[in-house]
Amino acid sequence: MSAFIKHAAAALASLMLLLFNLPAAASAGQVVQVDAREQFGYAESLYAGGDYLLAAGEYKRFEYLFPDHDSAETAAFKVGMCYLKAGRYPDAIASFKDCMRRYPEGRHYHASHFKISGAYVASGQTGAAIATLQNLVVVAEDVDVRDEARYRMGWIYIGMAQWEKAQEAFAHISAENSGAYRCRELSARLAEEEKEIPRKSPKLAGSLALLPGGGYLYCGRYQDALAAFFVNGGLIWAAYEAFDNELYALGSVITFVEIGFYAGSIYGSVASAHKYNRRNERRWIERLRQQLKVKLAARYENRGVELSFNYTF
Repeated sequence: MSAFIKHAAAALASLMLLLFNLPAAASAGQVVQVDAREQFGYAESLYAGGDYLLAAGEYKRFEYLFPDHDSAETAAFKVGMCYLKAGRYPDAIASFKDCMRRYPEGRHYHASHFKISGAYVASGQTGAAIATLQNLVVVAEDVDVRDEARYRMGWIYIGMAQWEKAQEAFAHISAENSGAYRCRELSARLAEEEKEIPRKSPKLAGSLALLPGGGYLYCGRYQDALAAFFVNGGLIWAAYEAFDNELYALGSVITFVEIGFYAGSIYGSVASAHKYNRRNERRWIERLRQQLKVKLAARYENRGVELSFNYTF
């Protein structure tokens, strides 16, 4: 049986080889050659069409076939872009780092830093994103690149509600670029409006929760407050009645259950205050982003960065 399988596999391989060579035989021995422009163009068309994973494979093929081509670095960079667009952030980070390693003097070196930072932010690794930008500030000689890195850092800190660090990042942007990034307006808004964001005190919410439902009521969660009041009140009354009727085992069970509900009400009240604060901070940050954030569109074929402005009145 195994010999039959081997013969069948050999026959199939011979048939495939014959079919593969038919076009070459029909064209009188001509050899099909892969053109660099066509290969790169095909990868670009897949990328433009949103077939990012297929495009990544074709960019890699281009790198393999044409390692010394002028577009080899761009192909390496675009592999990272494909993974970034596809939401495969670890692969994107690895690809951009590989591009930086192989082309440390290339035109996509700085852009790779920015994209790595963006991938870290998208995957929730804000600390790594900031570290990447800080490293770029150290190694970059171009003041425009350093300023963009600081500007991006500032907005990451804003997203983390670390207002002082955000102001510090914006303060280190050079005077010639400070106006373009609207640093003065940003710093003023951070210093003045951030304090006016409606907030609830988690400590006060926990203290008020000593009266069942009080913490939820303070946080504006009225239905939860009513439920906590009646559930805890009912359990306390039931435990009292059980002990009053000398049903000590039942009273102990009810008391144990009530302690859990009571502690949960306190914890829930504190958590509600934190959620209330985060929700209002996110709303304020989004409004600030819409009104003042400069949109950065990196032009990777050049060294420069295009700035566009978006004002909301």
